[in-house]
Amino acid sequence: MALRFVPDGQAQKIATATRLQPAERRPLKFRVVVRDSTVRIADVSEWVREREQLDGPGDVDLASQDVLIEVVPKPEKQQWTLRVQLEERA
Repeated sequence: MALRFVPDGQAQKIATATRLQPAERRPLKFRVVVRDSTVRIADVSEWVREREQLDGPGDVDLASQDVLIEVVPKPEKQQWTLRVQLEERA
């Protein structure tokens, strides 16, 4: 899974290129922040899974396979952690 481009990690570039909507700029209750974060991470997790299926681990080099194996579960773990916080505060 070669990038085929030079990544630009500048915050402004990422903000303009993301599919995610910007977070509200106002005071928010903890529950709202956790809920919105959970939804955002679920979206990212779904995108990563789609990307993995699109490129398929068998279709990429070994180094990219290792990256996919390491990266794919991380957003799902974070999503689970946030959902637990929501349930504890319910």
